[in-house]
Amino acid sequence: KWRHKQASKRRDLLEAKVTAAERKFQSLLEDCNVQYEREHIFWFDDTHYRIVDFYVTFPKHVAIEVDGGYHTSEAIQRYDSWKDSQLLKANAIPTLRFTNVEVANTPGIVLSTLRKYLWG
Repeated sequence: KWRHKQASKRRDLLEAKVTAAERKFQSLLEDCNVQYEREHIFWFDDTHYRIVDFYVTFPKHVAIEVDGGYHTSEAIQRYDSWKDSQLLKANAIPTLRFTNVEVANTPGIVLSTLRKYLWG
């Protein structure tokens, strides 16, 4: 139970520290007319979890991450790739990733990519 409380506290912290890129991306999601949750917790087992920036539940289930500069290192990208594969394996949820720069500078391309993935 303490692990669940820890995960909830972490999620609450992340929700409180929303970035400009995440705010922008949220407005793009709203333009897509989808159902989604922010800072959704996925459990892999009783003790391991992952919190994703956005979890779209309609029209398709997909986790979406909006990555800041921290994610540019090769080691972090490998770790992100591993987390994405674990989410797919444990929960059958694929992950889409966009960078803060993509969201800020090319929102039309991000929106087009998102719509193509969600609506075909």
